[in-house]
Amino acid sequence: MKAFFAPMQELGEFREITQALKNSKGMLQVTGCIDSQKSHFMAALGEGYSTRLIVAANDLRAREIYDNFRLFDRDVMLCPARDYIFFQADVSSRQLDVERVRVLQALAEKRNITVITTVSDFMNRRMPFAQWKDNIRRIRIGDEIDLAAERKQLVRLGYERNVQVEGPGQFAIRGNILDIYPLTEDNPVRIELWGDEVDAIRWFDSESQRSLENTQEVVLYPASELVLTQEQAKNGLAVIEKQASKAEASLRRRMKTEEAHRVSLLAKECHDRLAEFASPSGMEGYVAGFFSHTCSLLDAFGSETLIFLDEPNRLHEAAQATWD
Repeated sequence: MKAFFAPMQELGEFREITQALKNSKGMLQVTGCIDSQKSHFMAALGEGYSTRLIVAANDLRAREIYDNFRLFDRDVMLCPARDYIFFQADVSSRQLDVERVRVLQALAEKRNITVITTVSDFMNRRMPFAQWKDNIRRIRIGDEIDLAAERKQLVRLGYERNVQVEGPGQFAIRGNILDIYPLTEDNPVRIELWGDEVDAIRWFDSESQRSLENTQEVVLYPASELVLTQEQAKNGLAVIEKQASKAEASLRRRMKTEEAHRVSLLAKECHDRLAEFASPSGMEGYVAGFFSHTCSLLDAFGSETLIFLDEPNRLHEAAQATWD
């Protein structure tokens, strides 16, 4: 990739910008780049930084930058935003979860990566990143596993139980065999038990069910951006139901019966997910009810991160529209 950057690095303007970044801790405005030139410039300027973050106005622009950036940096990842208004509709496909959780995985592993996202995603509240990382699990040969407890644990981490694993975020239990399709992997893993002890771990093909290779351990990342303890789920549900009851009463006093009924249904859906199924999947929009302190995606990045704001005026407009 150095061949792509060498001509640009010889430009006096580029050296001036590089020096200005080293001497200043504030913002630096750069003009004169268009379309794919921006990706070329950002890739060259980002060399030497542990992580790079590019913020675009919307998903369409983020994907354009991503497509151009892949020419210069193979370690680039797209973090698509969840829709603020139609938050619940996002759970219809797990692809969004896969892309977003893989970004969290890379940040947890402190990889040298470039992440491209949108300004609206910065405005989405998340559970504290440190607490999310606390739920990463390692299963090694020789470990002891209680399948009943493991089933509850996987559901808590956002995995869905199936008869047979067919896609990311699913798991299946058959006798002393536990199949898990980690959200961050291309293939599922089969864990075979001898009694309660892990006897073998092997990756396999989800379609043919044939083994691919053995491994000594597997790292399981949560299949959801929201992971709750039993106490957090209980307390958060109480907060949500209290707020819903208050909102419903207020709407009924104003004769907005349809809206009041909708609020009641949302509260019931939250109750069913947590009290009946003990699964937080699809409830990321209620994160403020479960945590007194929430964070943004930016909190997952280290101090040695170079941040690019693409078209600041458009970012401001997009942020204002999301806020409104």
